Amino acid sequence: MPPEVIDRIMDQLQEDIKTLGACSIASRAFALRARYHLFEVVCIENADVDGCLKLLDRSDHSMGRLNPLRSIVRELILGDPLQCREAHYPLPSVTHDSIRAILEALPHTDTLMIGNV
Repeated sequence: MPPEVIDRIMDQLQEDIKTLGACSIASRAFALRARYHLFEVVCIENADVDGCLKLLDRSDHSMGRLNPLRSIVRELILGDPLQCREAHYPLPSVTHDSIRAILEALPHTDTLMIGNV
């Protein structure tokens, strides 16, 4: 199947998280576009920045290269997503170094929202 057709199919499924998850592990042809829709916006609740960094540092063994999530994430939310959309609060348990490290690990992120964490 041509890649353009696969992309169109995955784009139609962008709101169906369960099906995208199944597609991302069903076929390498589906994986990249499905992951794009699954991880374009990432919310890290309870300031689990260290856990997120560990996940991003893992290599993708199936493809033998660095984790492709690094290039997919466009919006990063730290804290409760509902509160992030309403107002910005200080981060008592997250340091500037932690935020800098995670933004360096996600070079294509263009939006950072910080909520009450």
